[in-house]
Amino acid sequence: MRLLLFLLLPLSTLAQYSDDHSCHFAVATAATATAEDLNGYSVPLYKHETVRQVYAKLCLAAGENNRPLPGCKLVRREKYVASFSFKLKQITIEEKAYDLCASLGADSLNALAAMISHELIHFYDRHSHEADETTKRNQEWTADLEGGILAQRAGYQVYGVQAKLINSVYSSYGLPALMKGYPSQDERVKLAEKVSTQLERLWYRFKLANLMSVTGDYDAALAYYQSVADTFPSREILQNLSTVYALRGLEYWTKITDGAHIVFPFELDPESRLSKGYAAPDTMTMERIEMQNNLNNALSLAQQAIQLDENYMPARVNKACALMLLRRFDEADKAVREAAVLVSDDDDAGNGLLALLRGNLIYLEGAADNQKKAVKQWTIAKNYGSSLAETNLNIVSNTNKITLTQITGEREKMDGFPIDKYLLNLNIYDYSTALSTENKLPVINVGASEEKHYTGARTKDLKASYILIDFVSENRKSVWQCTRPDHRTETLNGISIGSTEQDVLDKYGPPSGIVQTPLGRYLLYRKSMIIFQIENGRVGEWVVYRMVNKWG
Repeated sequence: MRLLLFLLLPLSTLAQYSDDHSCHFAVATAATATAEDLNGYSVPLYKHETVRQVYAKLCLAAGENNRPLPGCKLVRREKYVASFSFKLKQITIEEKAYDLCASLGADSLNALAAMISHELIHFYDRHSHEADETTKRNQEWTADLEGGILAQRAGYQVYGVQAKLINSVYSSYGLPALMKGYPSQDERVKLAEKVSTQLERLWYRFKLANLMSVTGDYDAALAYYQSVADTFPSREILQNLSTVYALRGLEYWTKITDGAHIVFPFELDPESRLSKGYAAPDTMTMERIEMQNNLNNALSLAQQAIQLDENYMPARVNKACALMLLRRFDEADKAVREAAVLVSDDDDAGNGLLALLRGNLIYLEGAADNQKKAVKQWTIAKNYGSSLAETNLNIVSNTNKITLTQITGEREKMDGFPIDKYLLNLNIYDYSTALSTENKLPVINVGASEEKHYTGARTKDLKASYILIDFVSENRKSVWQCTRPDHRTETLNGISIGSTEQDVLDKYGPPSGIVQTPLGRYLLYRKSMIIFQIENGRVGEWVVYRMVNKWG
């Protein structure tokens, strides 16, 4: 599973959001440019650009910047709807199929993303055109589900879109409902509807795990990630599991190590890194054991993710960091050098990340002159734009440039929803009626104790947001209200979707926690009980939450 991005696109040539933030295609102008497709026929350039932009967002969400990508071409041919070719390393979308997506109005970009991501999964999983009918059915299920999750991560809402798209394709192309060696139209629609339900459930679990990782509820996050991995043990889920174990290991590392605590690419928590008064290493035997266990789990999961895809950079980074924290420095150095092979000379972000890792490795090795060498590497990383490197420079120079006082402490709400009252009144007896029936999720067992987590989502009476719920008992429950892409209202301090990261920092001050993601990072403000998801320097989503027996 290639397991979230909104771009402001030029009006005349690229896919865009309308005034009400529904996803629509760009429209042709009077003097529309054209480009020739593979067969020499002219296809309007704005359509090529729309396909290119959607494909780029899908690849970014999949973390596919470190291995050769197939091309994605729009052609005028009317034969296969959409297809993939291993030989040509090409995904092909026919113009007629593009127009079908466009006819779906507010779901047009969602449909195009679903179509492209479906073919991308076929390509990466090397599905065979020559497979038997049972295998083909399984391949279609996989491509629909994994492709749907990929599209969701890229910011497209694909629930229910696939079934509508299938019916449109059969009707427009004049395809018979029954075709030899291929699932029937009715089967494909039912499969798509089943996929949509499964996709929504997996996505909500995945989302809960992400948010719990940000707020530090690592045990529950691990359980939710594992519940998704039980269905699809993909490299992304293994990587997320690795990251949570690494984050939990870092908590113990902070407790048992003296001196300045530098930051790593998968986390940044200024409150813990810049505070002083750490315990001596030899007084923390149990903490050391816990640290090693968690970091070894992080390392093992990163290695499993690499086995699934040796060019998957996030797993390479986790592997190197885990080895550093375990003080296996020779292996860590080798891991950094292996990661460097995946980074091109013109990749500023990648080179900044490598310099950050080299600086961390040099610093942790602890030789007398290592701090100067580490500072040199962090300075290189900073010049490439690494904010984490700048933080490390501040930490080792004892220059605390981060003011650890949040500007506002008032708890946030969204759209007038009484989230505090909702959490207070939520209990096991009204759990089933509190949730939309179609979104209610099965109970999952969490951790060694196998305590039951009731989990689900509420959409009723919420126009531009949705609520995720985790319920264990009256004393352990949480509610998370998340914006949808068409959300228009602002936070108490005037932040909305599309605001810049600097706007958030100016209005709220330094965050109490930051967690890096392939597409950006999460900013956590505990006092306000709000999380901002930053993508390409802008707010892509914000979340308000309430917990019992957690952060207040």
